[in-house]
Amino acid sequence: MKTFYLNDLPVLAPASVEELAQYILQLEAESTFSAVALNPEKVIMYLRENEIRNLLLSFSAAYPDGIGVSKLLSNASPKKVSRVPGYDLWETLMRLSACHDKSVYLIGARPEVLDKTRSKLIEDFSVEICGSVDGFNIDMGVLIEDLLLKKPDLICVAMGSPRQEKLIQTLIEQGVTGYFMGVGGSFDVFSGTVKRAPALWQKAGLEWAYRLLSQPSRIFRQVNLVKYLYYVLIGRIKVSLNNEKIGRNQ
Repeated sequence: MKTFYLNDLPVLAPASVEELAQYILQLEAESTFSAVALNPEKVIMYLRENEIRNLLLSFSAAYPDGIGVSKLLSNASPKKVSRVPGYDLWETLMRLSACHDKSVYLIGARPEVLDKTRSKLIEDFSVEICGSVDGFNIDMGVLIEDLLLKKPDLICVAMGSPRQEKLIQTLIEQGVTGYFMGVGGSFDVFSGTVKRAPALWQKAGLEWAYRLLSQPSRIFRQVNLVKYLYYVLIGRIKVSLNNEKIGRNQ
């Protein structure tokens, strides 16, 4: 899979959600791979906040979650780079995990949401869930010990950014291996607790607009979309292409 660099941040360029999911599931056992969803807001944070910059650079790679990022990569590529919504990638990985004999560990969300998510994953996709802990009862020592013992293949952290990315960074530093994915509010959507944008809005890449209409208080965060476009126009955000594979045994 081709890798772009947005400034110095590696970004995978899949042709589809399924392609990226298959790429992840084929990583060697006992390897460590961490991918972060990248949208224009997170790009602005990456450019302006050293802590976020260093945090994102600690991940194996990013993937184009936002339409602004996928379009920017597509403009620098002979082929279209697909937008990979974080929720779609996570659900695809869960659906395929049983076929690939992959174990899953769930971290985050409210206790009742976590319980619904775990039950639905088992019922719908026959997911092998080897452990779980909600986002309000985490004992880091116990969690790390459990992960080191069970060695899950897929570790899903639903805490929102940048809290989930910080937790993933800590777990990797403590020697936990596997594929790490921050999934934000995916458990809430999957469990039916939160309604996702309608399919037409998703297809048009307008989930951000649907969330804005649902939560007008998010308007102040949308300033980052204007900043992102401005930085692209003045060349502060640059894209280069590198064909080497990354992320194995990082």
